[in-house]
Amino acid sequence: LVGSPPFDASQLAEGGLAQMSQFIRETEPPGLGQRFTMLGADRTTVAQRRGTEPDRLAQALRGDLQSIISKALEKDRTRRYESASQFADDVERHLRSEPILAVPPSALYRLRKFIRRNRGWVATAALVTLALAAGLAAATVGWLRAERELERSEAMSAFLQELHVGFDPFSDEDSLGVDELITRCRDLFGEDHATIGSLLFTRASLLTSWGRHREAESVLTRCLEYQRKSLAPGHEALAATLGALGNVRSMLGNKNAARVAFEEALAIHRDRFGPDSLQAGESAQNLAGLLIEVGDPADEERIETMLREATDAFVAHRGDDDTRTVQIRIIHGMWLQSRGRGDAAVPILESAIEGGRAQAKNLGDLWIGALNSLTIAHMLAERVPEATATYEELLEHLRGRGMSGSALVTQLHRFITFLVQTDQVVRAEEVAREALEVSVAALPLGDEQRHDSVRGLANVLTGGVKTEAALDEAEALLGTYFREIDAAFDRDDAPWVRARDDVDRWYRATGREGSALELLGGEAPSEPAQP
Repeated sequence: LVGSPPFDASQLAEGGLAQMSQFIRETEPPGLGQRFTMLGADRTTVAQRRGTEPDRLAQALRGDLQSIISKALEKDRTRRYESASQFADDVERHLRSEPILAVPPSALYRLRKFIRRNRGWVATAALVTLALAAGLAAATVGWLRAERELERSEAMSAFLQELHVGFDPFSDEDSLGVDELITRCRDLFGEDHATIGSLLFTRASLLTSWGRHREAESVLTRCLEYQRKSLAPGHEALAATLGALGNVRSMLGNKNAARVAFEEALAIHRDRFGPDSLQAGESAQNLAGLLIEVGDPADEERIETMLREATDAFVAHRGDDDTRTVQIRIIHGMWLQSRGRGDAAVPILESAIEGGRAQAKNLGDLWIGALNSLTIAHMLAERVPEATATYEELLEHLRGRGMSGSALVTQLHRFITFLVQTDQVVRAEEVAREALEVSVAALPLGDEQRHDSVRGLANVLTGGVKTEAALDEAEALLGTYFREIDAAFDRDDAPWVRARDDVDRWYRATGREGSALELLGGEAPSEPAQP
């Protein structure tokens, strides 16, 4: 909106990582208008890029936009938007001049929104009202109603604040159970089922965010009862509650009940917004995810249909490079690869990776899964150059994420095995040297992975062209490692026995004279190691 993050980067970097973290947690960001003013001379450039003038842009940044951004940047996680899609929905409401979630829906606020959407009608009504003496009485009645609505909104706001502030996520049970919550709602709002349902949904969202899924399911079930009494059968709020209920039930292991909820939510979204809508796509993704988790072969055709519908919806409404599009493509590709359909998985995974590289760090483990699945698909199809390139990208990403120690060594060892199997000996040696370097730096002497790194490099050196220099280096490597093991462990300890056996195997495999004990200045072993 203003061409800048909430805080200036140089300001954040002044005090180091710890102070940066504290600053972000505790310092309230400036409002949009204030941040825009702080840009100084750059305001003109920012406004021009948005096709307007600085003063007009400053005016546009007030009101709803400020409220939406403030809600998105809330320090309290329970007061932020629950999801990116809810955030997007609020932006859509703003664009349609409808009430947004980020602002308490007081009577005055709703009236202002109504006037903005219906300027012509309101202007005409105002002229007629001014011409009629009876309009004064009507206006008085309307004002009194507005006052009552304002009091009602303030009561709801205070109650919501109590629900959030008074909630203890670490207690064993909810301090305000669902029955007491409904009683309090009725005291404040009578038999207004829509309001009671809305407050129950808020409470359930809070419980879910803290992992209190059993209690959240109870609240969502009652919420659904009140919404069915007050809302039309195809209302969007019903679908939202059903989706939330499906998620909670899935996490509780009740997959059948979760499926029923997801199916109804999908039906509502298709009927209300169309089968190609973003809402239907999100519901299709939820259902597909559940069916994949259940793993029933009978659902494979349904899973394929749901994943394609979700992908088409995200592409149409978000674009190829949007995070949601990339995510659903990765899920689709990984699922196809896991079902042995590598040829179908490859183009989908390649499309996801191409569109998601800029977001790789934000995608986390899902990005790693995409690269790993694509690598496996290429390997199984014996596409060696493609598999190598994808594995290289995977390793580069892992290094960039700061992966080190045992986790990185595991990946490096897998890559070495692949490179040796595909006769890429030069690259295998390079990776084997990296694996040994990481192992020595991060793993203790005698650790199995560190041992495998020593043996791995020795085997790669031995299995190549077998030059005398390579064989000499491998022998020196094994000898140095075995001497270190001998100094640190007793001769009946597993690391000592393992190292001795590997040294003796190497001598037999290469035909060189020598043995592990001879490296220590002793006699040849009385019990030769099994090959």
